[in-house]
Amino acid sequence: MKGNAKKDFRLNSRRLLFPLLIRVPLLIYFLMVAFPLIWMVYSSLKTSAEFRVNPISFPQGFHYQNYQTAWKNGNIGRYFLNTLFVDSITLGGLMFFTATTSYVLARFRFWGGRIMEIIYMGSLLLPGIVALIPIFLQIRSLGLINTYWGLIIMLVFSSLPFSIFLMLGFFRIIPREFEEAAYIDGCSYFRAFLQIMLPMAQIGLVTVLIFNFINVWSDYSLSLVLISDSAKRTIQLGLAFLVEVPKVRTDMGALFAGLTMVTLPIMAVYIIFQNKIVESLAAGGLKI
Repeated sequence: MKGNAKKDFRLNSRRLLFPLLIRVPLLIYFLMVAFPLIWMVYSSLKTSAEFRVNPISFPQGFHYQNYQTAWKNGNIGRYFLNTLFVDSITLGGLMFFTATTSYVLARFRFWGGRIMEIIYMGSLLLPGIVALIPIFLQIRSLGLINTYWGLIIMLVFSSLPFSIFLMLGFFRIIPREFEEAAYIDGCSYFRAFLQIMLPMAQIGLVTVLIFNFINVWSDYSLSLVLISDSAKRTIQLGLAFLVEVPKVRTDMGALFAGLTMVTLPIMAVYIIFQNKIVESLAAGGLKI
């Protein structure tokens, strides 16, 4: 009996210890990630005087006017609309090129197709900052410097390799019998693509859309290189220049309010669609 009791005690101890060993590091990591976000939010409700006394202390009062100051005096509202315009056009063009290119590479065999795929995949290894000078020279030669269209073109084509990498997996796991049945029924290649393949790969398209919304919304380097007009700045670029606006130069509350307004859309998108992202990555990774 004593031997059984000791054995049960060991088993129960292991059952309690192993989850604890896993959860404690996860809890520490969660606190490391969550604290900067929480600090940013409650710092947006502080005055500059409170911030200078103790940057990490909680606000003594809730100064909601910081958001109004950042929105109006910091032109966050204008930058927000600029970014929405750039994002909508960029995502539309990106989804078109991603869907068509990845479908052709995944379903058809032609000379140079494998080389194209290797080039797309290889470009993922190239740091984006390395290409900034060639991008600037190319856009300047096209006369598109300081225009939304120059920025949109580069955002689309810089996001293509990763988007195609994701979509190739989704198109390749779809059985070819669906297409063959459609061809027998008289469907053209284009109609089969629209009515058969796209609906079956919609979870991948949603994932590409979410990832690229976050990436385009967070873009800073391309906007900095290609946009110089203050009226055309995107929200990330405008936020970087917020501290240079005379009316809010020393207003740390307004600065953190601007940071909070920029971060909330990304957090909302990720929280709403996080299950779809995990599900789609697991499905798309079955066959690349």
